[in-house]
This record gives sequence, C-alpha cells and structure tokens, in this order.
Amino acid sequence: MVRYSVKHIFFTLIIILNWFALLGQTSNGVTIIKHNIGPYAQANASQNVWIAIENFSSSALTQLDVFYYVDGGNIYSQSFTNINLGNWEPLLLNLNTPIGYGEAENTTVNVWLDNINGTPLQEIDTLSIPVKVLSTTSNRMVLYESFSSSSCMTCVEANLQIRELANIYKDQMFVIGYQTDCFSGNPMCQLASEFINGRMDFYNIMSTPQSVVNPWYKGSSTKFESNYIDAELQRLSPIEIEGTFAISSSAIEVNFLLNPHTNIDLNMVELKVAFTQDIVSYDEPPGGNGEKTFYHILRRFKTFNADDFKDIANGIPVQISFVEDFAEVIPEVNLNEIRIGLFLQNTETFEVIQAAELNKLVSGIQPKTTEGFKLYPNPSNGQVNIEFTPTSATIYSIVVINNLGQNVFSKTIKAMAFEQNITNLSLQSLSPGIYFVSLIGSDFVSTTKLILK
Repeated sequence: MVRYSVKHIFFTLIIILNWFALLGQTSNGVTIIKHNIGPYAQANASQNVWIAIENFSSSALTQLDVFYYVDGGNIYSQSFTNINLGNWEPLLLNLNTPIGYGEAENTTVNVWLDNINGTPLQEIDTLSIPVKVLSTTSNRMVLYESFSSSSCMTCVEANLQIRELANIYKDQMFVIGYQTDCFSGNPMCQLASEFINGRMDFYNIMSTPQSVVNPWYKGSSTKFESNYIDAELQRLSPIEIEGTFAISSSAIEVNFLLNPHTNIDLNMVELKVAFTQDIVSYDEPPGGNGEKTFYHILRRFKTFNADDFKDIANGIPVQISFVEDFAEVIPEVNLNEIRIGLFLQNTETFEVIQAAELNKLVSGIQPKTTEGFKLYPNPSNGQVNIEFTPTSATIYSIVVINNLGQNVFSKTIKAMAFEQNITNLSLQSLSPGIYFVSLIGSDFVSTTKLILK
C-alpha cells in the first residue's frame, strides 16, 4: 500500500537536502548518524556505546576505526574490518569498551572516525555530545511503532516477527500497531483512522510494512534487527513513569505518575496515551493477504500538551487521572484485551524521552474516588492519616494495593458509630509510586489513590 501527498513529497525533498548537507560533515563520506550517548547518564556508572554510521561515499566501506572518550577520561578505540557497507547504507556498531561517568555534572563525550578504508584522515571530524550526568536515572522502555496493512503480503511475515520480539522484550517494549488501509474499510482501521493518518503524516510513512524505533530505526519491518532494541535499552531516561488502569463495563480509569529526576525541557513535547487491543481475530480475512489474526492494534490515542504536565519542567512529579469512555464502540472493542502505553515525545526531533506500559488492576476491589474518607497528606513520604466518621460501630479493614493489584499493607481497626476516627498508617517501607487505599466495612468499600514520594 502506497500513498503520496504534497506534504510527503516536501518532506522527502527536505530529507534528501539534509543528506547532501551531511556530506560536508563526514569523514571521507562516512558519518555517524545516530548514537545512544546522552543526553543523560547515570553518575558513577558505565554505559555501553552504540553508534549507527552511514556510507555517503561512492565506494564501499570496508574498514574504519572508532575513537571515543569522556572529557578528562581515557581515549578508547576499536577497529572494524571486513565491513563491505555499500553506498547510502546504515550500519549499527556496538563498541566493546563502555564509557564511565563520574559524579553528577555536565560533561561532553567525544566521538570520531578514522582510517576510513585504511586511509588515515588529516582532519578529524569530532562529534561532541553534551551529557547531563544525574545522580538518579530510570531505565528506558522501548516504543515500537508498526505500520501495517491487511492487503500487504509482506506484512504477514512482519507482524509475526514483531509479535515474537514483543514476547521476548515483554517487560521492556510497548508495541503500537497501526492498520493503515482505512480506504478499504478495514474494521481495525476505521475506529482509529484519525490517529493512524496523523501518525503516518508525523513520520512521513508512505508504504507498509514500516517500523519506527526512535531514535534508532525507521524503515522496512522485514529488515528490522533486535540490535536496535538493545541499543535503545542502553539509553537512560530522566523520568520515571508508572501507573495503573481499571476496566468497567464500558470505560477505563487511568492513573499514572510522571516522576522526573531533573528539570526537563518541555519545548515541543507532548504526552500520548495509547489504547491498544492485544489480539484481534476474524473468521474471514478482512483484507487480501489472508491474515486473520492481528496484534497490538491501536484503538485510540489521548494526547496531553506540555501545559498539562508543566511541573515536570521544574523536576516536580505530576499525577494524571482520567476516565476514557468506550461505550460507543462496544462490542467492536474488547476492553478486557486492552493494553495501555504512554510516551513523552518531542514532536520536532521525534525523540522519545520515556515510554511505559500501565499495569492492569486485577484486584476484585475496583478503585474509585470517593468522599467516604479523607486521606492526607497526599502525596506522602510514608506517614499517612485516614480520617472518617462511621455510621455504625463495626470492624473496618484498611487495605493498600500496589499498581500490580497486590495487597502490600493491611490493618484492622474498630470504630465507634458517629465518632471521628483518625488512623495513622506507616508506609515508609513501600517504594515510591501510585497506590490505592481502601476502607472496607461490612457493606461497603471506599477507595482512593495515594502517591508515595
């Protein structure tokens, strides 16, 4: 499936012009086009180095040397031979020696190429990369975006490969599958056509199957290699994202926390929450390639602009809650098969700052905001007060549930009718994050959210 527009042609011309502009910045026609260094790193730790090079010269690349160091540190080098890289082709290289960072500070990593096809360079083109070394960072989750079509023969193979990768990296990668053939009345596409078309324009996707793993890969899904996922996982993020969702008969309640480790530049940054259906099957193929089972299908996006989470620009945690109504699309969408991922992305550079998958609450107690009791302070450092006035004398249970739906704390109290009761909870042993605190009586359950810092 191919579609063209004036916008696509314009973007293609821009890309070609950028390629020619890079020719003046290359070492004998070979350039570093991407890397996993910075812009953040963990203090007093080391990081593996991946670089992607591209050959812009007219001859094949057979060998080169890579040099790299952190300001004030040792210079490392590695030789690559027997490469045989053709014109306009990219190559991902994993360097053997990790680079180490000291205390939290701002520093620079320097990388350059030499001995291109065995010829030493008289002038070294050094890539200087500013890195902010933080005392606390978070591991990164990979966002894998797959553009596919039920009338594309190679999409069948690609979809199975992506599903296999998703199983291998199930705790480290969130996949969004875009079924692009809305013109054919594909039922998977119709529900999300607005979002799919917008994402295709965003990346200038004109054919399928295509994959995008920022910042590493945009290209044919059938040529994708898991090394790009490994390279992305080596990068560190300046923010942690965690949260949960709970499903009712026709709606989903979403709660998550954005916890930055430093001030974050929110210029051109937006937050997207993706609702995907894990498996969609048909008795008869909806398209012409015979495919009956599809995975990670996008059902809906909810987008937040920087003003909605502006406090993280100053290093302050932000908690966001909302209810998404699916009543109009039931039974086309099976809410029990929904997965929810979210990601912060720079809309100008395409840089994904962090991605996460939310945990589905599996407890029989469904969270709901209620005035049944007061809980304070919230957010809390672990010392929490619960205040309520019961209408009858009875035994009450207080239960704390984590974002996996697990009971992590419980306490039983006896309360007198119509007398104010204040109970203190000591939760310092629990990890920072979002929890649900339930007050359970003989004939009711009241639940509210708690954020532990």
